[in-house]
Amino acid sequence: MKAKKLLAVLLSALLIASCLPLSGIMAFADGPYVAEISGQGYGTIAAAFAAAQNGDTITLLSDVSLTDRLFVNAGSTPAYAGTNNRYATTTENKAITLDLAGHNITSTSNIALSGGSLTIKNCTISTSAAGLAPLEVRGTGDLTSKRTLVIEDSATLTGPQYGLNIFGSNDAQKNKIDVTVDGTVNGMLFVLGNLKNTANEINIVINGTVDASNLSGDEIHTGIAGNGYSNITVNNGA
Repeated sequence: MKAKKLLAVLLSALLIASCLPLSGIMAFADGPYVAEISGQGYGTIAAAFAAAQNGDTITLLSDVSLTDRLFVNAGSTPAYAGTNNRYATTTENKAITLDLAGHNITSTSNIALSGGSLTIKNCTISTSAAGLAPLEVRGTGDLTSKRTLVIEDSATLTGPQYGLNIFGSNDAQKNKIDVTVDGTVNGMLFVLGNLKNTANEINIVINGTVDASNLSGDEIHTGIAGNGYSNITVNNGA
């Protein structure tokens, strides 16, 4: 009798498994993966961003260490135009969410939002590179497209000097950028608007925390630096 019951349980389990999508069973068979999108695993976070479609959420499965700049929505070629490469030339406008699920990204370079929209949550992203922020937003060069960055209250950005860089361009270009900081930025929040064109639409809203106490040298205690034309709103004594 016990053998029949065991056989029935095994047959039931096989029947349930046969009803599942094959991709759901095989997605992690060849791991290890560091990120996944709807059950499909990816060996690098760069591969996950390359595969992500509009509205997708990339979820980290482990901590990640970056040595090269990670371009987000930069197209097949992360080309930049303008003096000092301050704004990106891309037509990719996907909206992507990066959920680190409590994991961390450490870097000797940084992440560059080059197109579309990025929401970050449940994480700490840090860089050890002097002169770089762990995350930067590249300008549009015109007003026909927009970059949007949302740092949720569960996210922290940390750098030795800069916590977050928002670049317009040094050329006489227009830029359309929206940034909302609900989380924590450890390091200077630096905004390069544009000194040559007043038509910029660069809007920064800070509801979270900008902490510059880790800075030293010439930039000591400079929490927010707005160079050029931009609108910066600080709420709740951030």
